Amino acid sequence: MTVIEALFKNIFIVLLFSNLCASSNDYFVLNNYTPYDESKNSIGFHLVQDNNNSKYFFNYQSWFTDNFYFDGYISQLNNVTNIIYGSNIGYKISYDFENFKEIVYSLGYFSKRFSSENVKISSLSIIQSFRFNKISSFIHINYLFNNDTQYRSLKLNFLKSLKRDVIINFGLDYNDFTKKINHIIGIIYKL
Repeated sequence: MTVIEALFKNIFIVLLFSNLCASSNDYFVLNNYTPYDESKNSIGFHLVQDNNNSKYFFNYQSWFTDNFYFDGYISQLNNVTNIIYGSNIGYKISYDFENFKEIVYSLGYFSKRFSSENVKISSLSIIQSFRFNKISSFIHINYLFNNDTQYRSLKLNFLKSLKRDVIINFGLDYNDFTKKINHIIGIIYKL
């Protein structure tokens, strides 16, 4: 049995678990960055958890060139009044230091559909990548804007290739608006 078969056999358990917990933290923007060297096109599933609340995101990322990418995501399809979606567009600058290889500037948009809360967030992210022992690591500094409210988040993220076509993604995100740490785990499939 391959890793992909094993993951898909258990995906319904993960989805069922995540549906049992409804999340009230709408001030989280998923910046799904996978380097060009890892995958030019990918789809994935991410589970984001803070305390006892969970959200799952289905996402897609595509590189137009070796330094320009787009990603999009959607969440909570089981509840028509709590559909969350977003996208990011980013530009990568490469440089050649021993462990630090690139910095990415990303602009994003996030919205909660059919909500009276008027949650529409714009984001500016700076992503610094570094690589140690075949694990890609990233520090994200995110500036988030929702109407008149501004806040920041700091994210530490790791990517590790499991097989030829599967990447595991895990990390932590701290948001200064909610003062909470979100735990992130994801599975990315290279197309």
